[in-house]
Amino acid sequence: MAACNGTESWVRGGEEFRGQRLLPDIVDYFAHEEPDRVFAAIPKSRNVADGFRDINMRMLATAVNHMAGWVDRAFDGVSKKTTLAYIGPPDLRYPILLLALMKCGWTAMFVSVQNTAIQNLGLLQEADVHGLLYADSECPVAESLQQFDPFMPVLQLPALAELLKSRAPPFHWAGSFSDLQDKRCLILHTSGTTGQPKLVNYTHGTLSCADRDTFLPVPEGRRAQNADQFNFSPPGRFYSPFPPHHLAGLHAYTLMPLFSHTAAFVMGPLSVPPSGSLLSAILQQQPQIRAIYAPPFMIEQWVLEPGAYDQARRLDFILFGGGALAPRVGHKLSRVTDVRQMYGSMETCHIQVLIPQPGEWEYLEFNKCEEYEMQAVGDGVYELVLHPNEKSRSHLSFAHNYPNVRTWRTKDLFMPHPTKPGLWRFHSRTEDIIMLENKLKVWPIPMETILRGNPHVVGALIVGNGRPEPILLVEPRQSSYTEMGKEDLLDAIWPSVVEANSVASDYAQIRRSRIILCPPQLGFFRTPKGTVMRKPTESLYIDLISAIFKEEDEESSGDEQEYSGDRTEVGMREDQLLAAT
Repeated sequence: MAACNGTESWVRGGEEFRGQRLLPDIVDYFAHEEPDRVFAAIPKSRNVADGFRDINMRMLATAVNHMAGWVDRAFDGVSKKTTLAYIGPPDLRYPILLLALMKCGWTAMFVSVQNTAIQNLGLLQEADVHGLLYADSECPVAESLQQFDPFMPVLQLPALAELLKSRAPPFHWAGSFSDLQDKRCLILHTSGTTGQPKLVNYTHGTLSCADRDTFLPVPEGRRAQNADQFNFSPPGRFYSPFPPHHLAGLHAYTLMPLFSHTAAFVMGPLSVPPSGSLLSAILQQQPQIRAIYAPPFMIEQWVLEPGAYDQARRLDFILFGGGALAPRVGHKLSRVTDVRQMYGSMETCHIQVLIPQPGEWEYLEFNKCEEYEMQAVGDGVYELVLHPNEKSRSHLSFAHNYPNVRTWRTKDLFMPHPTKPGLWRFHSRTEDIIMLENKLKVWPIPMETILRGNPHVVGALIVGNGRPEPILLVEPRQSSYTEMGKEDLLDAIWPSVVEANSVASDYAQIRRSRIILCPPQLGFFRTPKGTVMRKPTESLYIDLISAIFKEEDEESSGDEQEYSGDRTEVGMREDQLLAAT
């Protein structure tokens, strides 16, 4: 793909080519026309109080050129350029490497450090990768994978500091959108919450849909949720903690800063897990932040921080994705700023919705599109089904990811607004349905979402497949678990359980005797985007779940008694669980 012939492909990255632009051309265009425009702000250390460093478009373009030259030399003589996988910490090497591999003609594949070695090995074999690239911090992971395939080239990438101080010359290339729109350029994988992660192939055409969707017509007086919402005036910034190997991270690290006109991406420290306190500290240090794009759990933690609502008041909007936001939290935030939700999946990519009207933040309003259908599945619940066709390629990324599929069941379930047609509230996923022993169905997500709004609750998970009744696993806040007795903590949580029960059928009610307070030291298994992994978490606490029914069976003698919250057997199992980890 290298074509050092002086071709000025960067001119094709300008606005007049929107919708038919290749990402490296956009970066080179800004490097020529707006070199000082900030692409991202990165922390100077793990302590955000030390400040941030701005990375402008000129620095980004030079780093991409440096990386492209390095890749070209490292794999000189390779006749068939296929796929190079990368594993590393969440830093700017992800967009830098992606753009460099595009210039060099390779396909990038991003894999998660949170996968097991066996999972990643299976993904690498399925993708038939030519080589594995890694950051220095992931050397042990790379070496363990190389043991399974000693013939696979494994190379360490240049350090980020080296890339950002580079003075590399331009790396010219001869790519054009018409030639490359159907060429695969990136492979991501699903989170694997229900089994082995699955690969999803993206083409240059896939990514162009997010560039082009600003052209889609919207109803009069309305705005669409797309890159245009990040066109802050005056220029501003947004913070996002999503991992770069995930779709939401691809949006945050690469697409939104390039497809918008005035937005810069603010990163958090590499070694500090996303949390509400971290978000609060970043907002204090970066007053230019105009929006947050984050998973619900982080927003739910943030609102408990002092001054959170004052911080929210200065934002243009809060955009959440990856799950439902606790209603109590969303309602309070919507009084001081706009609250919006992003919708999409690894397979479909972003699906365009309209910016919600006041008071409708809980609902999605899909921009009218003939490919979308809501199919009834019973109990007043509907599944979103896509019917892509050849015309869909202009605006639907799914049509590029799966060009031969004409019907796609998203497995996302919604409930319609009771009085306003066209508004849909996310309800559940098809695989989240719990089937009790008596074959009655329990819909856990609406109840769990309510429970997460309790200030003492970090996570809530309802389980019970094959059981006589549902069971609630609660991940308490560390401070609540440490400072409060179990009885007091149950009392503090109980009003939220009552509220959750109000949206459930009689047979799905959570009784006090069916609540397990999980040790915060263990917590819940989560995907990189913060979603609770249901099956692994249930498996972690399977002994505690079984102990509830075993002990109540043994104690059952006549009239049923309410659980006090301090049963010996469950306490013993909890101690054993902690000791074993």
